[in-house]
Order: sequence, then C-alpha cells, then structure tokens
Amino acid sequence: MNLLSDTILLYIDRGEKVEIKSLIKRAKKGDKEALLQLVMNQKNDYYKLAYIYMKNEEDALDVIQDMIVILYENIHKLKKDDSFDGNYDVNKVVELNKGDIRKNINILEQDIIINKIYESEGNTYINITTDENLTLSKVLLDIDGEKVKPEKTIPGDYEKTKHTRTIEFRGTGEKLSLEIESIRYNKEYDKLIYSYE
Repeated sequence: MNLLSDTILLYIDRGEKVEIKSLIKRAKKGDKEALLQLVMNQKNDYYKLAYIYMKNEEDALDVIQDMIVILYENIHKLKKDDSFDGNYDVNKVVELNKGDIRKNINILEQDIIINKIYESEGNTYINITTDENLTLSKVLLDIDGEKVKPEKTIPGDYEKTKHTRTIEFRGTGEKLSLEIESIRYNKEYDKLIYSYE
C-alpha cells in the first residue's frame, strides 16, 4: 500500500464527520486533508461504482486513487459548494389532504408526483413517483403540528425511467404537510470527464 491508501484507511477507522461546506471551501483552497475527508464521506458509493466497472478490488481502489488526484487538481473549478455531494437544500412545504390523488410538485426542475395519501393501522402513507435518479434525502411529515420522520420507504415499481415508492410515517392526523428539506439527484451530461486510454 502507498501513503494515500494508508491515509484513506486511517480516515475510515476514525469515522470522522465534518461539515461538508466547510470542507469544500478548504479543499478548494488546496487543503488535501479536507478533500480526503470529502471523499471519505462517500467512500462506499465511490467504491461500489468503481468495483462495478473494474470487477476486482485492487483495480477499484486504483480508480478511486486516480479519482482523488483528478478531483484535487480540479476542485477549484467547482462553482456551487453545495453541489459536491448531489444533495440540494430545497425547504419546500407541500400542503396535503387525505385522499389527494396525482398532486404534481416541481423542485429544481425535478418532478415529484404524489400519487396517493392514505392511512392504515395508525400510520400515514404517501405514495410518490419521481425520476429514478431522484431521492428525497430529508423529508418530514407535519401531522397536526408535530414533525414526524419517515419510518421506512416501501419500494414500488420501476417503469422506464420512473420510480414509485411509498413513504410510511407513524401517526395520523387531520392537517398534513410534507416538508421536503433536501433532495438528491444525479444529472447526466454528454461530457467525457476522464479516460484511461
């Protein structure tokens, strides 16, 4: 192993978590430690993607090391500090009524369709459809003035490029509002970023 691999393992063992925006600002100014912490915050996602393409652990780790070097050389070009991790703070509140069907919401040019809102066994369920690359990363349901976190997301159907699923919230009430605090989505561009040729 080389120094970079040893450093990556050190950060994995520590399990450090630091404010993302602060890390991005430091990394853009050339702070290698901050950049490494940013990478470590999403190490599992990067490794899974590299492993899918490379088909073995050693090559996947080499790709991640190359990615870190390329990122270090180009992070100063990052225009929006909050776009590093794909999460976007949106703070959108959507008033809901039990029985609502096909309510359309547009956030950052991303469509979210609330297909159905219903109650069952003391819980509230919201069935939604989005593009497959969109995730509601932080969402709360205000039930009669009490903010409730999701209990779980129940997978649904994939149809072409759309993904339907149901979000379960503990409790029921008369006045409901869905608070979408942040979303995560991936944009695809027709741009080659790097090639191993």
